[in-house]
Amino acid sequence: MSIEHKNIPEDGLHEPKGISIASASRVYKSDGAGSGSWVQVDSDTLKGTINNASAADLQVVTDGSGGFKTQPTPASSFGTMNLTDNATTKAVTAATDTTLNTNTDFVEFDLPMEFDSLQGITAGPNYLTIDQSGLYLVDLWASVKSSVNATKFSLKFVLNDTTFVTRGPKLTLGSLGQIYNMSANGIHTFAANDQVKLYIAADKSANITIEDMTFQLVYLGGV
Repeated sequence: MSIEHKNIPEDGLHEPKGISIASASRVYKSDGAGSGSWVQVDSDTLKGTINNASAADLQVVTDGSGGFKTQPTPASSFGTMNLTDNATTKAVTAATDTTLNTNTDFVEFDLPMEFDSLQGITAGPNYLTIDQSGLYLVDLWASVKSSVNATKFSLKFVLNDTTFVTRGPKLTLGSLGQIYNMSANGIHTFAANDQVKLYIAADKSANITIEDMTFQLVYLGGV
């Protein structure tokens, strides 16, 4: 006598084939060819379009549409641009806008830099290049002095020599030759291949010396 599978009573049901030899916490995964195997759930199983071959050092996150995607883990890309005991000055001309809020008054800080802890970021003579697009922590501290008393000084980072950040820290360097400290931090979105440089301005024509500095970028996540 035949019976429809859907009509088999509960006490007549059996476990799936192969369950007796499957390890704990495995699920049955079809191979698309009429068979399958008992495996742990992985990123490829979750979405079906995630390539596990490229999943090293990535995390699986929801994509907001009922599926999943991979993206780099936080702090997987980072780098610093430094100066240590620098004595080379940078000559600047007095800004037209003494509030230092006009980008055209800023000039590139083109001294050669030192670089440290580069991962997922590459370096040029005086800039960092972003390899992985996303949201980054930006952190700066610097020790600065001027050859002229009461020099108002500002520093900004600039993308690709054209795009200035809206805000830049300002500091009045009171006595000539006296070292003053400035710091700033924030969060900014960068695209892959963005080149990050520093630009400076002052309200007086002066020789500016940044003796010690660290400019740091740390990847926070995708956007």
